[in-house]
Amino acid sequence: MDWFRWWHGTVTDPKFQWVSRRSGQPLPTVIAVWAALLECGSNATQCNADATRGNVASFECNDYDVLFGLDDGCVQKVWDAMVEKKLIVDGRIAGWENRQPKREDSGNPSTGALSSTERSRLHRERKKHGETIGDDMQRDATQCNDREEEIREQINHSNTDVLLVASPADDLSSQRLKSPKAVCPHQEIIALYHELLPASPMIRDWTAARAEHLRCRWNEDPKRQTLEWWRRFFGYIGKSEFLTGRATSGDRKPFTPGLDWICKAENFAKIREGRFHDAEAA
Repeated sequence: MDWFRWWHGTVTDPKFQWVSRRSGQPLPTVIAVWAALLECGSNATQCNADATRGNVASFECNDYDVLFGLDDGCVQKVWDAMVEKKLIVDGRIAGWENRQPKREDSGNPSTGALSSTERSRLHRERKKHGETIGDDMQRDATQCNDREEEIREQINHSNTDVLLVASPADDLSSQRLKSPKAVCPHQEIIALYHELLPASPMIRDWTAARAEHLRCRWNEDPKRQTLEWWRRFFGYIGKSEFLTGRATSGDRKPFTPGLDWICKAENFAKIREGRFHDAEAA
């Protein structure tokens, strides 16, 4: 057995802070001694064929004073405090069997644990399988890039006023398989946004994250799944002096949110609730 478990939370465990205070040694020294004890317990059978893992009777405190560059007797004080705290009982690390179960012994035939050779073989197989998946993902990425280039070319021909960098998240209904759910027409909605909110920031890069926000708002309510609804919605935003940059406050720059800000769930809800309007909610 050439390894042992190290549990999360060990460094911040209050037991070791108590040992530090009791022994008068810094916490880093206590943690270092504990790690050395775990190694000693893990290698107990190599030092003594009659011993069992978890036995630390062979641990020499004076040797570790030298190894860690400590004054003589420092490690002994840590040991004594750990014995008092019952972290070490009768020359063994208390609770070793619970925290370092035998089922993880290398090649233990009684528990079905794998030997190091078997674990290496499984690791190679998983790695090979991962490479196969990686090849498939690369092919998908290549196809996705080809489609993105095709969409970009279409947009450049159809819209000379606005530069849009389409993402794979962009939904063009004519190029997707038919689905029972209405497909969000991203480009048409973006065009309405530019038409009805000309003072708002121009969309130049419609990323996957931005597309996801718009798609979620579209899918949340069947009533929103028409371009006419979005035309009315943008028209409603256009009536807000705050959202269109017409409201000024001292030297502060006017606020003109982009479509990505508008489509985020919390902002979208506030707009529909009339938080930025003097009139009734949308």
